[in-house]
Amino acid sequence: MLISRVPVVAVAIVSAAAFSTAPSSAAAIAPRAALAPEVLHIPPTQRSCPPNYICLHQDNNFEGGGYAVLAGYDLNFLGSLGFNDQMSSWRNASSKRYCWYPDWNFEGVARVMRAESEVHALTFEENDTPSSVASC
Repeated sequence: MLISRVPVVAVAIVSAAAFSTAPSSAAAIAPRAALAPEVLHIPPTQRSCPPNYICLHQDNNFEGGGYAVLAGYDLNFLGSLGFNDQMSSWRNASSKRYCWYPDWNFEGVARVMRAESEVHALTFEENDTPSSVASC
């Protein structure tokens, strides 16, 4: 499989008990204590999504690369991965319902990403607007 593992920082990760602000660049990505989930980098040639992950793709039809977030973890700023306002399609390969938000820190109107579902292309108004994702 072409997907590579990328640890996430104290970043934009929010669990039920923790919150931290986002770093200014993806270059600072480093592992956080035991709460840090694994985030997978999806290369442009990879269109599949691993089981139990929520995959965020840069282009329509799951193309252009992107990131996969392990189900159960929230990212309050996609910019910490260099992926703010870049998602055009998504696939939820988990049994958990997720939401994406147009603003960081889970602000703005939540858009539901139902369990075991996918969207090949965001609407014109939604395209390239997601800034955070969380279970909801």
